[in-house]
Amino acid sequence: MAVLPLICAFLPIDAAASIMDGSLVAAKQTTYMSAVQIGATVVQFALLTYLARSDGVTTLTVWTVVKVGREIETAGAGWPCCHAGRCPI
Repeated sequence: MAVLPLICAFLPIDAAASIMDGSLVAAKQTTYMSAVQIGATVVQFALLTYLARSDGVTTLTVWTVVKVGREIETAGAGWPCCHAGRCPI
């Protein structure tokens, strides 16, 4: 049950990330989008590896790492949009 508030709190951020991913696809910037997602995955992998080695793997920590990765994707996908002077948020 500790994960449910985390999911509810980050649901709008997940939606924003999906919208920004869609805008990158529409702008034919899939190479940039792929690089952002790969970077987020590398960070998630590093965090999960650290948690596994320190016996810190719980449902809450895994979901937190997933949400951290989604935060990175949101920031990365929003970077070109907001620096073009047309930030939708």
